[in-house]
Amino acid sequence: MNSTQILIIIFCILLFVLYVQSYLQPKNDYTIVQTYLDKIKIDTLYEKHPIIIYDHIYDPLNLLKSLFAYSYACYFTKTYESNRIFTAKSKFTLLFNDKENNTIHLISPKYKLDMQKRVAEQNADVQYVTVILKQNQILILPLFWRFESSRPCKAIELDDFITPVVKLTC
Repeated sequence: MNSTQILIIIFCILLFVLYVQSYLQPKNDYTIVQTYLDKIKIDTLYEKHPIIIYDHIYDPLNLLKSLFAYSYACYFTKTYESNRIFTAKSKFTLLFNDKENNTIHLISPKYKLDMQKRVAEQNADVQYVTVILKQNQILILPLFWRFESSRPCKAIELDDFITPVVKLTC
């Protein structure tokens, strides 16, 4: 390989590292966006803020064909247990409530404490945001947001090509 090819490879690696770094960087501030489905634009998803969709959505998999059509490579469905703190390790985690109201406590990713051991409860600086997710509503959580649900909660996790690597390292 000549020096030009080596420089191009180094440049590509540098660009990839910068992209991953910006991808993984959480926002220092946060806002809970509350809106209707038809008001959400793709830019809103990439602002890394949780989004509550007011509309009643009976089949959240339909969102994969519309709102998230080009935002993921694969998806997984799962159910999270109640009264445990979990971290959203997918690009987007869609929490879906198909029964009565569900109280969800959110923790911003800027708090880098071990939430599984509940160290944050003794830390006065950690801000918990409580959200009541009504029947057939969806809460979209970006990467690294932590949440605790008062009832078992169904979820759809959307991954792109970088999040499997993130899941392995976290």
